[in-house]
Amino acid sequence: MDLVKTQQIVVQFLKDITPQHPTLQYQIVRDTHQHHYQLVVTGWQQTKRIHGIVVQIDLRDDLVWIQENGTDFDIAAELEERGIEKSKIVLAYLSPRNTSHITASGQ
Repeated sequence: MDLVKTQQIVVQFLKDITPQHPTLQYQIVRDTHQHHYQLVVTGWQQTKRIHGIVVQIDLRDDLVWIQENGTDFDIAAELEERGIEKSKIVLAYLSPRNTSHITASGQ
């Protein structure tokens, strides 16, 4: 799969999972030159400031690196359903002692 198609799949996925919330703002941040894609949350809950990365996906070395998954979604499975090969998805938040090419389903 080419880079442009992979970018489109990742961005559409982030759009599809972006929640609507009355006091928090969710933003999709794209760096198309360095190939970083994030879903970020900002806002306030009562007196507490909320700001952080919910999801981060990087594209490098012809692989899709899931750097952060702060959701209940199985991002690897979702991306696979959308057309990205399972062998191209890396769960980067797992220890390198495990394996570098393992999906959320453990394969």
